[in-house]
Amino acid sequence: MKTVLFFLLSFSVAQSQFVLNTGVHNAFDDNVNNNYLNTFDRLTQFSLQSGYDFNNENSNIQLFYLGSFNYYKNITARTFHTHSTGLVYSKLYGEESETELNTGVNYNLRIGREDFTYFDNSQYVGYINVKHQLSERTFGKLGYRIKYLGYEELSDLNNIENIFFAQILMKPG
Repeated sequence: MKTVLFFLLSFSVAQSQFVLNTGVHNAFDDNVNNNYLNTFDRLTQFSLQSGYDFNNENSNIQLFYLGSFNYYKNITARTFHTHSTGLVYSKLYGEESETELNTGVNYNLRIGREDFTYFDNSQYVGYINVKHQLSERTFGKLGYRIKYLGYEELSDLNNIENIFFAQILMKPG
C-alpha cells in the first residue's frame, strides 16, 4: 500500500493585473519507486507562478509562466525542474455573459538530473472550449485539445493526443 502525506505552504501577491504566487509543498512517500523495495523519500517542491492579464469588460488575455523545482531528499538523482509558459484568451458573449470562449497554447518542459534524463520531455498544447450557462446551476461545455509530447531519449514514446469533449456541469446548491 502506498502512503503519501502532503503539506502545502503558499504566498500570493496580486497587484492590479500582475499575478505572482510562490509555494512550498512537501510529500512523504513510502514507495517512491513503486516497486517491492518500498523505498521511503520526501519530495519538496518549490514553485513560482507569474502572469499578466490584459482585460476589459468582456475579454481577457493572459501571459503566464509556472516553474517548479522538485527535490528528493534520499534519492537526490531523481530531482528535477519543470517550466511552463503560455497564452490564454477568454471572451464572454451574450446579454448576460452566459457564454464563455476559452482558447490557449502552452509549452511545457521537464528537465531532470543525469541519471534520470530519460524522463525529460517537452509538450506543446493547444485548446479551445465553449462554456454556456443552460440554467441557473447548469452549464454545458464543448471543447477540443491537442497535445504533442516528445521525449529526447525515448523517442518511441513521442505521441500526439487529440481530445474532443462534451460536459454537463452543475453547481452545488
